[in-house]
Amino acid sequence: ILGSTVDRIAPSRRFYAGGGASVRGYGYQRLGPLDPQGNPVGGRSLNEFSIEARYRFGDFGIVPFLDATGMPHRYIAIRTDITELKTAAESFRLLFDNNPVPMWVVEKSSLQFIDVNRAAVEHYGYTREQFLSMSSLKIRPEEEYQRALQDSATNFSGDSGEEDWIHRKADGTEILVSSYAKPIKYQGRDAAIVALFDVTEQRKQEARIQH
Repeated sequence: ILGSTVDRIAPSRRFYAGGGASVRGYGYQRLGPLDPQGNPVGGRSLNEFSIEARYRFGDFGIVPFLDATGMPHRYIAIRTDITELKTAAESFRLLFDNNPVPMWVVEKSSLQFIDVNRAAVEHYGYTREQFLSMSSLKIRPEEEYQRALQDSATNFSGDSGEEDWIHRKADGTEILVSSYAKPIKYQGRDAAIVALFDVTEQRKQEARIQH
């Protein structure tokens, strides 16, 4: 919702997150800003995505299920569940590749790209081969290198939507991004799966409203 501050928007028209239909593991509307009495405040925007991968090993299986949501104050929840399943490993490929949210997997120690989905290729303008030949440092200005390395060293704690990151597209255009990461084991390597939201235009709108 653009053009107004949260306190001027009726509570019934604000966005809320939390609960089975939003982010499981949290109470109804309990994920996001709260007032001093502990009541949900709501916000002007909401981003949600989910991805589920199913792996089968004989009669047993594992299902990592990732939920994420972002509120204006950048609250985020990511949860992994393990359950029985009867589907094949190709489910992850399907859900990852066709997710409309740009996503990638990076190695924790080097920040090397291990995998990248179609939405990321389309949004950033690099080919898949270009992504896989470089680290995520190469899509950032040099002044962000140390911050990115520190984020990796702290288990990607900075990728919770609370801070914006500067990324650079293949054509040199710089964008502001909110990112949400979950540490995982991928192809036997310590890594993180990252979902990215381009907030460049949103930040411009907010700056215009404030001035």
